[in-house]
Amino acid sequence: MVEEAKDNMSKDDFYHGFESFKKNVDTRVTPVRVNPKYGRTRDDFMFFNALIFSNHSDALAIPSNDRRCCVLTNPSVMAGVEYYDRLEGGLSADEAARVYWYLMERDISGYDHVYPPMTKGKMLMTEQNILPSVEIKNHIVEHCEGQIFTKKMLKSKVITAAHALDYDSIAASPGGIIRTLWGKMGSLRDDPRGARYYIGGSQIEVRAISEKPKWEKHDFDRNKTLFEEELLKNDITGGKGLKLMK
Repeated sequence: MVEEAKDNMSKDDFYHGFESFKKNVDTRVTPVRVNPKYGRTRDDFMFFNALIFSNHSDALAIPSNDRRCCVLTNPSVMAGVEYYDRLEGGLSADEAARVYWYLMERDISGYDHVYPPMTKGKMLMTEQNILPSVEIKNHIVEHCEGQIFTKKMLKSKVITAAHALDYDSIAASPGGIIRTLWGKMGSLRDDPRGARYYIGGSQIEVRAISEKPKWEKHDFDRNKTLFEEELLKNDITGGKGLKLMK
């Protein structure tokens, strides 16, 4: 049970809230071997569910394709006295029996075991929240002139963006976001090593943070001059660390 989710949360807490939730909530029941102290070893199943209550419609940063959360919204307007009288009457034994048999006889043959229902509450929550990786990428695209990066350059820009966006823990430990962005940028070449150019005497892979098809064509044409010009736009060393060799 989680009460008052997001109250007085920092941006870092906001980000880690869903990340921690993902680690704990598995979408499949997991078989485990239980070995209690002074007890008999047994096979069992491990699963985790959480009821999270909040007064905020953006309590968690969840993606639109999330498979873990069902967002249900309570009425925001108080009903009449008759409604609450009827609700209290539902505590009687007869009403509990009716609910029980309704659930037992309900047709669940079309139940979706993968995705929870896309309710109005969930649509609102996903629309209001932008995942940190997306927000950081948008910040980089907005503030960097060049579209081509080495992984080292991307790390520098991620840290800068994280500081600017108040993601202090990401700025201190940017590895996860870097892997996410680098993976989404994808290779420019149909080669396990990617599009590699000689930079400062070493072959280093470069990737495009936007307009990928354009840069795939330039890489196919081996247009080294354009890559050099684009890399220099993002180079914090003023060109000292970048020297493309033919």
